[in-house]
Amino acid sequence: MKIKNIIFDLGGVLIDASGDEYFKKLYPDTSVREKVRDIIHHAPIWDKFDLGIYQTYKDPLPTVVALAKEYEEEITRFFSEELLDAYTPIQKGVDLLYDLKKEGYPLYLISNYAKDGYEHISSKYPFFQEFEGVLVSYRVKMRKPDIRIYRLLIEKFDFMAEECLVIDDNIDNILAAKSLGFATLLYKEETARDELKKLGVL
Repeated sequence: MKIKNIIFDLGGVLIDASGDEYFKKLYPDTSVREKVRDIIHHAPIWDKFDLGIYQTYKDPLPTVVALAKEYEEEITRFFSEELLDAYTPIQKGVDLLYDLKKEGYPLYLISNYAKDGYEHISSKYPFFQEFEGVLVSYRVKMRKPDIRIYRLLIEKFDFMAEECLVIDDNIDNILAAKSLGFATLLYKEETARDELKKLGVL
């Protein structure tokens, strides 16, 4: 069946969610950087951001500090207002989005994202204006790869799954979408355009 709609993921496709430059800026000492990064990345907080339980970047600070009080100063430094600017566009992904728009495809977004972070970047970066519709986890209290969020996507935008291509860099998300009949592309920057040509999309 012919692809009529393109559905983008955000982190890892359009937005660099690694935070590498932010960590380097905050913690010049490599050993401190890796220790704090490990504490923060493994803290049980990220689902709560995506599900809208945490509303601002400051909300998880007490939870994370409690995990390693000896790093309280360094952890506090991470959860500052600068965190909102830590995630920046991936230019090749954004270029691909604009090229697909030029081909005439309606573009949509489905993303796991925190409230304040999403509101900040969606008002800052103009490519967000290209989406016909968005489904963001914090608004619906569901996150990928929960199959329910893909069912909601179908219902919200009156999609036929077989006519939609989901582009995502996470294999679990891809498998969830595929189980409902969506066409899928596991995004890899170096091969994405070739894969889209094979699918007859570009």
